[in-house]
Amino acid sequence: MANFIKYTLAVLLSLQLCGCNNEQKMYIITKSLIGRNLNTDWQKQYIPNRNYEVIDKSDLSIVVYASDQLCDSCFISYIAACKEYMNSYNMYDLNYLIISSRPLNELEKAMLLSKDSETVTIIHDCDKMFLEKNHIEKYTDPYRAFLVNQNKKILLIGDPVRNNNVANLYDKHIREYFNN
Repeated sequence: MANFIKYTLAVLLSLQLCGCNNEQKMYIITKSLIGRNLNTDWQKQYIPNRNYEVIDKSDLSIVVYASDQLCDSCFISYIAACKEYMNSYNMYDLNYLIISSRPLNELEKAMLLSKDSETVTIIHDCDKMFLEKNHIEKYTDPYRAFLVNQNKKILLIGDPVRNNNVANLYDKHIREYFNN
């Protein structure tokens, strides 16, 4: 019963926080993704180069698929904003993972220019399969961001860097998770 209440609450909060006018679409997206496990079985390379699954090493992770449509400076600004967002979570076992299929040299350059950090990792989607393996290729960027637990279960949907309401929801959930 408690899981049902949490699920219903997550769906209702996501509907309330959505910036789009199509509540039915948001309901369908949220219902289809909350509680599902992210598939991490695809070819990837970590930047900076790490030889372990970062997503398996943290209690919670924010996983974002960054569009290839962003220009270089926008992508670098986005990485910087993610690092800024993570500053308030230094004491928690939390990672921010940015997945992108941009050319590898662009990703390495972006990470260098944005001053490397332990809290944000870029993952190169080498074979461009992350979206397809997770059945989210039809969704737009705001719905390609997730808070996941160590088992890769999707707990929340939305990009906390791009939406203050989503950031507040993530903050509440993260603090409750680590304070229990």
